[in-house]
Formats: sequence, structure tokens, C-alpha cells
Amino acid sequence: MKFLSILLLGIVLLGACAKETVTTAPAAISPTPSPTPSPTPEPLPEISAQLVRKLLVGKQIKDIPAEKGGSVVLDGWVCEEPEWKEIDFVESTSEGKKKTVVIQIRTGHAPGVFDADEKAQAVLSGRLRLTFEYVSKEWVLLNIENLSVKYTYAKLKSSVSNPF
Repeated sequence: MKFLSILLLGIVLLGACAKETVTTAPAAISPTPSPTPSPTPEPLPEISAQLVRKLLVGKQIKDIPAEKGGSVVLDGWVCEEPEWKEIDFVESTSEGKKKTVVIQIRTGHAPGVFDADEKAQAVLSGRLRLTFEYVSKEWVLLNIENLSVKYTYAKLKSSVSNPF
């Protein structure tokens, strides 16, 4: 009987070991991250008349007809640093980092540049469409389109280079 008791005890112990269950904690459920708002892009700096004057230096305005319908069309006018430039903004549109601006411009070379007797000054007047792109934290002038700029000669009233 002793043998039977030991056998019975062994079976009970084996059964208890076999029934032992391992419980694990449920996997932690992480909350769904709330969408982070995309950073608001910094507004691009304005294009001022001073900036336009600076960026026009060394650039060429092409195909400029005479104001009074003359037959001579200037192939181009290279804007120079010392010439005066009156600039008024007419319209402006933006798309991403590009900006298109229409300006009314009046500018003139120093006396004698186109008129050898130095009694008149070549003057441009009209509208230009300028295309800019914002690159490396500065505006770059990409294109100049002549919308209505024409040239004329203004008689000098005095030794002042701006006849207006």
C-alpha cells in the first residue's frame, strides 16, 4: 500500500506541475500619437524698391522701342549703379518661393551716354515684370520682361542728372 500511496502522490504532483499555467501581462498598448502640426513656414521677406534697384544693377532690359514711335529700337539697356531709378509697385503674385512683381520704372543714364552733345539724357519709362526666387535666404532676380518700357531723350534743365 505504501507503494500505491507513493505512486498516487507522484501522479498528483505531476498533474499539478502539468497544470501550472504561465500568465503574462498583456502587451502595453501605446496611445496613438496625435499628429504634430507641421511647422508654419516663415514668411518670406518683402521685395522693396531699394532691393529692386540693387538687383537690377548689371541686368539688361531688352528690346526697348522709342517713346515717340521712332524706328530705332534699343537692343538693351544695362542698369547701372549710379543711374537714378524711380520705382512704383503695380502688382505682385507669389507661388511658394517665387514672386512675380510688376513695377512702373523711370530711370536715366548720366548725360552724354546716348547723346554726345550732353544736352539731353536718355530716359526709360514704363512697366517691367520681374520674377524672383528666394534662395539661401535672399531674393534672386531670375527674369526681366519688358511690358511697356520705352526710351526717350529728356532735355536737361540744369546740371542735375535727374531731369524730373
